[in-house]
Amino acid sequence: MNSYAMLINGQLCQGTESFAVVNPATEEVIDQCPVASVELLEQAVTAAKTALANGAGTLEQRRELLRACADKIEAHQEEISQLLTQEQGKPISQATNEVSWAVGLLRKQCELEISKKVLRDDAEAQVTVTRKPLGVIAGITPWNFPFYIAVHKMVEALYSGNSIVIKPSPHTPLTTLKLGELIQEIIPAGLVNIISGDNDIGALLVKHPKVAAISFTGSVATGKHIAAAAAVDLKRVTLELGGNDAAIILGDVDVKEVAEKVFWNAFSNCGQICVAVKRLYVQRGIYNEVLDEMVRIAETVKVGNGLDAKTTMGPLNNVMQYERIIELLNDAKAQGAKVHCGGVAQEGAGYFFPPTIVSGVEEGVRLIDEEQFGPVLPILAFDEVDEVIERVNNSSMGLSAYVWSKDKDLGVQIGNRLEVGIVRVNTPTTESSLAPFGGMKQSGIGREGGVWGIDSMTDAQTLSVKH
Repeated sequence: MNSYAMLINGQLCQGTESFAVVNPATEEVIDQCPVASVELLEQAVTAAKTALANGAGTLEQRRELLRACADKIEAHQEEISQLLTQEQGKPISQATNEVSWAVGLLRKQCELEISKKVLRDDAEAQVTVTRKPLGVIAGITPWNFPFYIAVHKMVEALYSGNSIVIKPSPHTPLTTLKLGELIQEIIPAGLVNIISGDNDIGALLVKHPKVAAISFTGSVATGKHIAAAAAVDLKRVTLELGGNDAAIILGDVDVKEVAEKVFWNAFSNCGQICVAVKRLYVQRGIYNEVLDEMVRIAETVKVGNGLDAKTTMGPLNNVMQYERIIELLNDAKAQGAKVHCGGVAQEGAGYFFPPTIVSGVEEGVRLIDEEQFGPVLPILAFDEVDEVIERVNNSSMGLSAYVWSKDKDLGVQIGNRLEVGIVRVNTPTTESSLAPFGGMKQSGIGREGGVWGIDSMTDAQTLSVKH
């Protein structure tokens, strides 16, 4: 019997088959995860549809449900964090933060209003616009922030009056299944369903005729497949996809202060963050100084098992990502890249790869043109502002970008010219979890977060009444 079960129509269910979930730090099996059959998938979607027919409750009732979920998760924070580190690999401090962010989001979402807009109200007529739930949402989540993103999709779906079927990555399903166990007695049966399995069951979920909308976080390639599948019956889609995110450091900065912030933006979670810095552009006058400081910081990093409190960077999450990083680095070296630190995989068990700083390559090399999603950072020099803006924008992706300068106004001017969904000037983070999150170009469609997330989970209905 597995330790973990799926949540379907308010019941915890085992599949007839299971698969092993591996700890990326040890390559040992953590536990077995149930596989959803086609029949169980059908039960989950039908339960979600039926639950909506019975009503998702008033906005205030949904707020109370989310607050109760926040309390329950917070009470089990240590347990979830330990499991998250085991299945994902990130240091325990970062796992604890991820669970805390989920709790905070549950509570902050309840502060939002879903209001009716009155466009006209006079002696002749009244015209109002309300937001109507879409129906059954398919929430498909990635392996880099599996718990937070599952909670995020659940929050936006429920708060907007929808139901949801969540399907986590097969690399990191356990914390999401744990979420289902914790909320089982809180959420009315069918409003939240959690199924697990391989990519085939995810594809069937996307195509299911009772699913009204898809909220997907993951790779550009998979996002394109989902968009094509959704087009068949015009399902709504929100796609938060990859990003080849750039940081620009101008020559007037305090190098030590900025390098520390940029380094951890690039290498937190072993570089496996969609908005992590993946190519760093430094003005030529301070290029060598920034390069040296980044190397110095990299050499202080403690790579190891995330359950060790001394660890500051864990392993890559899975063998495919591990092999991709080696492939991209070898390709760069074949084209003249100089490796200043790291560059060699750690021997023994686990998908460990040290923080690696690279110079000597330009655009046209895969390491720069593609999203590496790992602990290898190329650093490039630039001379003029117009030049670096053109180079940063010359990408098929446009999720986020960073600008660092003592001249805040200049930083804002540069940011306004960048073709990305999120720009951060002199900060490595977004200050509000209720800000819109998403990208331009091939980095996605739609936005998550705050009122923009509510809009993505609802349709506008105009009601005109003649007096």
